[in-house]
Amino acid sequence: MTMTYRVNLLLVGLFFSFFHPQFAKCEIYSNGKYTVDISVYNSNAFPVINSKTRVTFRSKAIYILTSAPGYESYRESIAPGSQTFFKRDIRLKDPKKIFFGTDKNGVRLDSVYFQNSQFGCGASEYLVTACIPVNQWPDPSVSKVFMHDIFWGRNIPFRGSVETVEDYYFVKIYIKREALDWTELAICVVFDTRKKMDENGHKYWLKQIATFEKHESSNNVSELTEKIFSQMDSDILSSIDENEIPQSVKKLIEIKNKFDILHRENRD
Repeated sequence: MTMTYRVNLLLVGLFFSFFHPQFAKCEIYSNGKYTVDISVYNSNAFPVINSKTRVTFRSKAIYILTSAPGYESYRESIAPGSQTFFKRDIRLKDPKKIFFGTDKNGVRLDSVYFQNSQFGCGASEYLVTACIPVNQWPDPSVSKVFMHDIFWGRNIPFRGSVETVEDYYFVKIYIKREALDWTELAICVVFDTRKKMDENGHKYWLKQIATFEKHESSNNVSELTEKIFSQMDSDILSSIDENEIPQSVKKLIEIKNKFDILHRENRD
């Protein structure tokens, strides 16, 4: 047997040990004469190792509640009757999410569509694939994409890759499951299409940020606000009515002005 063949066998063995349902971690819950054996998987049949299950035994029913970050919870009640052992292979469902694409000005990119197949994605991440026409994205790069929840305005971190499929770029976006719990139904994916942020774009984002501040009941500067502010034009900002500028953006303007003054003094 060659060394390469042995290594391949080892890799195959490790794969089945970690991912095949037969080898998944099982939890046994017992009370009196009743026993419940539970294994938890995602839609790809990968074990969800950070899931939590609570089994409640009552006189006429057994209640199962299973949850995990970034998944829909699973509930079941069992009327045991004469049966005393129960085996459950629980498949946690993915949360319902709606994705849509815009450019930096908040203009909807109707030609962008999304696929949410989880094929090839582990249990700790959620995969969504954004498909954008090649002719609409002159500088394809994961660094030219960011995402945010449209209700709370939270920036959503992710890792990703870009590949070309005929006339489209397929952007594979992997989101930590924990991050999904901090989002509402709709998520916006923003593409930097090299189109400069114009006055309408500035006003769009200022209105969005003001709404986010209201929902969060906070004027603190969020990660998303910092990201947007870094792409704004100072001249356009200064031409906008002060009443249209949210408090968090005013804080960033003040910080930038102080830095500019300090920089000029040091240069002189």
